[in-house]
Amino acid sequence: MPGSGIVDTVYTNTSNMSNLMPDTEYDFYVRLLCGISDTSVLKGPFSFRTECLYTAPYLETFNDTIIHECWFAHNQLNQSQPNAQWKSAGTFGFPGYGAQNAIDHTGNSGSAIGVDGSSPYPLDSIAILSPFIDVSQLKKPKLSFWLFSNNTNYPGNNNSFYLDFHDGTQWNDSVIVYRADSANWVELTLALDQCTITGMVRFRLVVDKDSLNAAFYN
Repeated sequence: MPGSGIVDTVYTNTSNMSNLMPDTEYDFYVRLLCGISDTSVLKGPFSFRTECLYTAPYLETFNDTIIHECWFAHNQLNQSQPNAQWKSAGTFGFPGYGAQNAIDHTGNSGSAIGVDGSSPYPLDSIAILSPFIDVSQLKKPKLSFWLFSNNTNYPGNNNSFYLDFHDGTQWNDSVIVYRADSANWVELTLALDQCTITGMVRFRLVVDKDSLNAAFYN
């Protein structure tokens, strides 16, 4: 209710608030103070959600059929394209072809996330962003994840996978690049203690469809 939360008076059109909980939705109201005994009525509520924040060690299994809201998926194409997006491996009929039985590398009836490279072409910068992660308490932080890519119909015709890393100040693009076939899950690792970290880190997983037709099956 208005008046029961944080109350602040500001003299610019922006305001910074501290001590907010991560991954939490807040309502806020505004009103204009024109002078003594001249105050407008409250406008609102307006809503916003704070960014997600995790403290390492952090594990994401993607076992849900819906990608967690703290992971932000986007692309440079029309979002309505059903194949131009990251989706859960638990989605009906996905994945297929060489990855048909590769739902989860653990073998514990879990799930994973992936990209269907069928269409359109080119499939450009289909990305998913991790939440912010605080690694300051770790002496040797690292990122480790498992990836599956196998084009059994046209071996060697693969979509490209890129990992981008935000060090707290800027993005470092393509710190890991993978474009290959394997009948098994492949573990990829990035040692973060070799990087300059200035704050909370995050990661961006990107898939590009690089060739017409053949990469359809990857």
